[in-house]
This record gives sequence, C-alpha cells and structure tokens, in this order.
Amino acid sequence: IIAHTSVQTYAQASITRTRIAQELGVRYLVYGTLQQDGKVIRLRLNMLDTKTQQVVLEKDFDAQDNDLFNLHDQLLREILATLLITPNAREQQLVAHRSTNNLAAYQAFVRGLELYGQRNKEANERARHEFLSATALDPGFARAMAALANTYRADYVNGWSVTPGDLLPQAESLVHRALEMDSEIAQVHFVAALIQRAQKHHQLALSHAAEAIAINPNYADAFILMASILCYSGQPDNALTLINKAQRLNPNYPVNYPFHSGVCYFTQRQYVAAADAFETVLSRNPASQRATLWLSASYAHNGNLDDARWQLTELLTWNPGLSLSQVADNVPYQHKQDLDRFLDGLRKAGMPE
Repeated sequence: IIAHTSVQTYAQASITRTRIAQELGVRYLVYGTLQQDGKVIRLRLNMLDTKTQQVVLEKDFDAQDNDLFNLHDQLLREILATLLITPNAREQQLVAHRSTNNLAAYQAFVRGLELYGQRNKEANERARHEFLSATALDPGFARAMAALANTYRADYVNGWSVTPGDLLPQAESLVHRALEMDSEIAQVHFVAALIQRAQKHHQLALSHAAEAIAINPNYADAFILMASILCYSGQPDNALTLINKAQRLNPNYPVNYPFHSGVCYFTQRQYVAAADAFETVLSRNPASQRATLWLSASYAHNGNLDDARWQLTELLTWNPGLSLSQVADNVPYQHKQDLDRFLDGLRKAGMPE
C-alpha cells in the first residue's frame, strides 16, 4: 500500500493509470469520482488490475456527509473481498478501529496535518490550533492529541520557540495521554518515538517505532524514523536498508527522507554521500536550517572548507544567535564521539562556541 503523500501527487495527473501504477510499483490501482449534492455524497469506486488491464471492481455508493466513516469501511470491505483477502482476527480489529466518530474533529485534524506538512514555524503554529480544535471537539481523539504533541516537538527540534525547555515535557505529556486513550494507533506510537528520540531515549524510541510498524507494516515514515534512531544511537549498518524500503513505500517522499539518509552517511563517515543528501534537501527546501548545518559539517570533513564556511555564514545571517552549544542540545546522538565529530565539522566551518 503506497503512502498517501505519493498517491496524492497523481490526483490531477494526465498520464495513464498503467503508467501511474508502474511509477508507484503496484499491480492494483483504486480510483473513482466523488460528488457532493447538499448533504448527499455519491462515490464511484473502481479498481484496475494493471497486469490484465481489467477493471475488477466497479461500484457506486451513496452516503450522507455525516456518515463518511461508514462509507470508508464499506469501501475497504469491497476492496478486500475483490482481492480475496480474509483478514485475521487482529487485522479485522485494526480495520474496524476508528480514532473518532466526530466528522468536524476529523476535518480539523486533516487540516492540521496539511499545515504541519509545510514544515515551517508559521504553519506549525496554525497546525497546532487545528489539532487543539480537534481535541476540543472530541477529547478522546488520540491521533489528534498525538499530532498536537508533535507540534511542540517540532518547535523544539527546529528552534522555533523562545522557551525550548518547556517543549519536550509538554509533548511527552500529551503523547502519554494519547497512548492512554488508544494504544492501537500506529501514528500515536510514531509520535511517541519522535519525542523519545528527541530526548535521547533511543531504546524506548525504537520500541515505539517497532510497534508502529507492527500495527501498520506499510508505514513508510516509521521505517525512516527507525533508521534515524539507529543512526543516532550508533547502529547505522541496517539503517539505509530501512530508508530504501521507506522510499519504495513512498516514492514521492518528503525532504526528511534524504535528510535522514544524510545523517546515516555522516554517521558512517561517508561525507561525500552525506553532502549529496543534504544538497538534495536544500534543493527542495532552501530554508532548512538543519540541512544547512549538516551540509556545512559534511563539507568541512571533506576538506571543502570554503563551501562549509559559506553555508554557515548564510545560516548565521538568518539566525545570528546560533552557537555550538545550542546545536548540541538539539542533535540526539547517543555517543559523545558521534556528536563531537559533528560539532567539530561546524567548528572548522566557523561556528561560534
């Protein structure tokens, strides 16, 4: 099952469905049309077997707009039946599982996710307000509670707050509440792993990432997260294999995928490959502070000091108060020698203490 972010890019595509399937590396393609007339939603569902070029499922559905969750369940049952898949007891439980039955809360949650995906300070703040709205509408909405926690973690790791010391405790408290509400949601464990990684609790972070994958074996972001935890904890050997798997599950992957590839290469002292990865990040997001930091350190270890100093000078122009001690607090390496090597690269590039 290919990640939504990759599939979404083909919503307005003019290429053939067979070509889309080839690019995504899948055999079956689900597509259709949706129309809303007042409170009535009409949906046509189709599924194409790209190997035989046969439409193996074609069905129309009508539903009220307040019954979208039941419509989702109907679609899933039709697809499973067409593929002759009979879920086991555990899978049936996960299929039937819902985070919320409140449509307004879910819509606020989805808006928050779209904003969070922009990965900048202003959008993160707006995402937080959407997640707060979702949890106000449904106080038991565990996914929204975990997403809210993640906005505080994002503020911390990106240096978007003037009170960073308060952020991780607040994030941990919120995700703990989400786990108490519902521990059967992959995304909640994913956020818990992110927060534990930021606190350098690597074994606990790995445990949550593994649980996220156990619940959803197609969770591409969880494979990336597990790879990054392994690299930060000094176990990079299998990390790139996990990253490659994530990229197969999410071919149109976001910029954090090459970023974590770069961290893994850096940890393995492959500084040329690391620099290539961070250059890829900056080609897609030129304002990425953390990619600029790691690129500068990679250049310095390559002996490319002119480019290292230029990158760092640019960064210090945007953020003149940045220092080695501040950076050290936000890099979750477990072993001092790994952190020292990263900081030494920045020191060579001219980062103030």
